[in-house]
Amino acid sequence: SLDMDNVHFTIIDPFIDYGSTSNQYQFIENDLKTASSNPKIDWLFVVESEPMYTSPSRHPADSTIRDVFHPLFDKYNVDLVFSSDNHNYQRTFPLKYNIRGDSSNPIIGDRNQTNYNGDYQGQIYLIIGTAGRPLYEIKQQAPFVAKQDDDQFGFLNIDINANNTLIGTFYSNKNDGSVVGNNNFKNIILDQFTILKDN
Repeated sequence: SLDMDNVHFTIIDPFIDYGSTSNQYQFIENDLKTASSNPKIDWLFVVESEPMYTSPSRHPADSTIRDVFHPLFDKYNVDLVFSSDNHNYQRTFPLKYNIRGDSSNPIIGDRNQTNYNGDYQGQIYLIIGTAGRPLYEIKQQAPFVAKQDDDQFGFLNIDINANNTLIGTFYSNKNDGSVVGNNNFKNIILDQFTILKDN
């Protein structure tokens, strides 16, 4: 785990034991607990390669790791969860763990497509598997997915402003066709979302 300014990153390794009695689980829980109570930390991000929620694609959602960690993410108010295994782009609505039903059908904390303020519950799950390997087809859109794309390579840029506003912008590697000066061009924006946090 690491801090970058007012953001705390926790990284999970899905290929070693992460069960509730494992050393990794104990580390993750203590790490999130400490970060969530640190007054210098405003944002909690988790990085993990296996998708916990996904539209139907090459790899299904990993229900085991989801059932272990999503309740912890709710408990400690994680903001964003990044994964990559499906080679496409997906962004969910804020999702809360469905403790009373099928965990593959999470509770949607806010159905707004792009703008979220501090009163929603849950985390936004992002799949960003668009770095250059062949893209995986998305067969349909899951009801908890706000935006998806399986046609273009690209990257997600995260800006956090001084007023505690996060802006996530997914840029395609394709450009808009404009050439200014020495091969300068604008990347096409495929998705953009904003989170305004209560101070």
